[in-house]
Amino acid sequence: LLFSSNNSGGQFKIGERGSNLLVYAPQRAVLTFSNGTEINPDTLTPNKNVVISENLLINKKAAGIVELKTIGKGLKPVINGTIQTFQATKYTLVLTDGTKVYLNANSQLTFPEIFSKTDRVVNLKGEGYFEVTKTSKHTKFFVKTNEQVVKVLGTKFNIKSYNKTSVQTILLEGSVSISPADKFFHSVIIKPNQQAILKNNGVQISKIEASKALAWKDGFFVFNGDNTLDMLSEIARWYSLELDTVNAGHLKEYYGKIPSNVNLGQLIELLNYSGVHVKVYKDDLGKRKLFIL
Repeated sequence: LLFSSNNSGGQFKIGERGSNLLVYAPQRAVLTFSNGTEINPDTLTPNKNVVISENLLINKKAAGIVELKTIGKGLKPVINGTIQTFQATKYTLVLTDGTKVYLNANSQLTFPEIFSKTDRVVNLKGEGYFEVTKTSKHTKFFVKTNEQVVKVLGTKFNIKSYNKTSVQTILLEGSVSISPADKFFHSVIIKPNQQAILKNNGVQISKIEASKALAWKDGFFVFNGDNTLDMLSEIARWYSLELDTVNAGHLKEYYGKIPSNVNLGQLIELLNYSGVHVKVYKDDLGKRKLFIL
């Protein structure tokens, strides 16, 4: 079952207990550079270069896609810039080495505005999918979270690190080495269509259909018949809700995919129609929750 809509992602407001989405307004991402420049990429004119510094410019390639480019001569590595996404927003950032990073909602990537000639290192909070570009000198690329370090040369992979007690790494192409922050545990290498789950600083490896697991970067929530609770967790995170799982045992498994750019009211209506009964409410402390009926 596929449900489509032309609505854009955004921020929502909820009324009293039991009410669905009433108001849906545009959301955004923010890029912050080392010289203090702060940019909302949605405000940029497509295909127009904007100079950030004497050695750096930014270009909006299309909606939700921005590219950083180096300019001038005598380039020197500089301190990091940052991109932060908020609820119901995802962005693609092309770094100055050509690496593409697809950043999911409520995530943050810290990156060198200009890479050095040795190792390339970025830091991730939340979830990001990486297509790493090989350099002429075959410099290694590292993605650091608080819990682990992933080392690659040129490959396609995804890291989800919202939950500090469980970090997921999925490999689509190439190979990556995963090193837990706790040096007591050994590094592991995973292959395409494998996932590594880091829990308590130990790593568990299993097979997975990577392309379906990474559907978020293409704008979909994909239900495969046995992941309904996981997808409700993804939906709750996307809309900055807290998932109430007290009735999780009542869940009906669901097959289908839903575009992530629908508004929350439409999504809940569709889930209820399919037999996955949920509602949005505020608890007594004012927390917005997605409740399983």
